[in-house]
Amino acid sequence: MSLTLSDAQTRAIAAIRDWYLHRTHAQQVFRVFGYAGVGKTTITAMAIEALGLRPMTPGGLGGVIFAAFTGKAVHVMTQKGTPAQTIHGLIYRFSEATPDEIARVTEELAALERELSQLNEQFTVISRRQADAQMSQSLEQQRQLTRFEVLEPAIPPSYAISRSKRSIAMLGGIASGLFALGVAFVLEILNPPLRTSGQMERALGVRPVISVPMLGTGTQKSKPDKKKRSKFGLGVLVAMLVGLIALIAKPLAGLIGFNLNPRTAP
Repeated sequence: MSLTLSDAQTRAIAAIRDWYLHRTHAQQVFRVFGYAGVGKTTITAMAIEALGLRPMTPGGLGGVIFAAFTGKAVHVMTQKGTPAQTIHGLIYRFSEATPDEIARVTEELAALERELSQLNEQFTVISRRQADAQMSQSLEQQRQLTRFEVLEPAIPPSYAISRSKRSIAMLGGIASGLFALGVAFVLEILNPPLRTSGQMERALGVRPVISVPMLGTGTQKSKPDKKKRSKFGLGVLVAMLVGLIALIAKPLAGLIGFNLNPRTAP
């Protein structure tokens, strides 16, 4: 017997189907309201059929369950093709598994146990290979550390290639003294003292009227002594300069590849 659905019933079935396929995560319950006799039970059965679902069989574990508040409503729904039960009956119903279901669950459990056993064996093999690889790597590193051999022993130098600290300190002192003397000489040239009236006239543009000469005393040294002392100081300065050049020339010659004092190895 075929039924012709109204537009409202057709829209209700489409809404139920759309909710079940796309919106159950946001809306857990779909409600259908209507007066008595408008076909709520009918469109419910047709919606279940449109979704490809089936009612749960007695004692079964899957399918759709129809429930009602009262026994009269259960009777009406069962007559219209939707076998229902009361809510209290569903709460206190005891379900026993059938032999087929027990056999199916037993086979699934055995398959899972076999799969678990295979995975444990694979894990054991992988762990053993990893341990062997780590041991091999450790042994290889130890062998590499013990492979170092002395191909040629080091030869001690015949003579020192660097100067001693004492010589460096002396060289620094001499260089500092010469630098100080050079600075004093440059300052003397840049700012000479005025010793004669001519120097004063050239420096200031003023001609001196009176020039008082320096009178010598018994305690003052004569000009020849001053000249001798100046010559002696100049000689010392030249000697220090020559010594400094000699000290600097040897390291410089070593740096550019020449040896001013060659020595032969014993």
